[in-house]
Amino acid sequence: MFRKILPFALFIASSSLLFAAQAAVAAGPAKEGSFETIICYGGTIQITSVGKVWGAILDVVGTPMAKEGELLFGTSARVLDYSTNVGKEQTDDASSLFADSDGDHFLFMYSGRYAIGTPGPGSWKAVAGTGKYEGMEASGTYIHVNQPVNAARADWYQGCDRDTGHWKLR
Repeated sequence: MFRKILPFALFIASSSLLFAAQAAVAAGPAKEGSFETIICYGGTIQITSVGKVWGAILDVVGTPMAKEGELLFGTSARVLDYSTNVGKEQTDDASSLFADSDGDHFLFMYSGRYAIGTPGPGSWKAVAGTGKYEGMEASGTYIHVNQPVNAARADWYQGCDRDTGHWKLR
């Protein structure tokens, strides 16, 4: 009797595992969500100035400290930023290219205008993507949360931003 039941029980168990695995694959990654994360950056900075007026070009790389399942989890970022400080206003205009472990990319554009001495906030939006990010819609805000006054090197920028937003994949 046991010999007749064992093959049937093994068939049922293996079929259940196969169906569970197929359901997990079909579910795939989330298609929409919100997030709040810190992204810390380091890289080169070039500054031109006349008196208290300055312009800066940053070429930095960063790592989002995102939670698993969030859009930025496991990505790295390269940011090209142009900042100015004129009168009582500071500006940030940047592009941020994110790459994931599959080699897919998406591009955010950042823009901020705020009073000197305040950290923002500014806004960002997704403008392009490849692979699973093609056609992605995303937008949100950022604020500088940690920018050391004196970096370890004179030609170096270090800092962190808090990014929040909502995203939706096709």
